[in-house]
Amino acid sequence: ADAFGYKHAVWLSRLPKEAAATLKALAAQFARAGTDGLESPEVFQTPDVRQAGGLAAMRTLGNPADVLHQTKERMFAA
Repeated sequence: ADAFGYKHAVWLSRLPKEAAATLKALAAQFARAGTDGLESPEVFQTPDVRQAGGLAAMRTLGNPADVLHQTKERMFAA
């Protein structure tokens, strides 16, 4: 999860601020709870993800499920 932040810093910096913050919050959730935490539908209800912008912020990038899938690919590759 830490590697995600720096290995994909350029990609994240090109995203809208709230969307990038939400993806970083999701990565932090992954660091705390592992794959199961990231796969849980409640992940979008965690305080950090909601405060960062949550689903609304992810919708600015497209379908939230697709965005989450792409983000997970980047996390697992990091």
